[in-house]
Amino acid sequence: PDMMGTPTSPVPTDEEGDGTDLLAAAAAADHWGKESGGDGTGDSGAVAATKWRPMTNDDTDAEGWKYGTSFHRLDAPREGGRDVEKSSDVVRRRCWVRA
Repeated sequence: PDMMGTPTSPVPTDEEGDGTDLLAAAAAADHWGKESGGDGTGDSGAVAATKWRPMTNDDTDAEGWKYGTSFHRLDAPREGGRDVEKSSDVVRRRCWVRA
């Protein structure tokens, strides 16, 4: 993070929904490969990137998003649920799970 606590590394996204963008992001972030002075085996102990999908349930919309007025309130129950965006919502979150 920078001095303000903002993450300095990009968060991988998956525009197509098939996991390919996540694989590309994982390859670009390989800190143990030959380009960064490693042995090139990629044996960092990290789990290899595979296909991912948004986790969906009764608390999320069809794309896995939860909506709220602040991040710390996303897990609190509210009338109408967190799966529908309201005009007062300013944050959203979604969790990813391996496909």
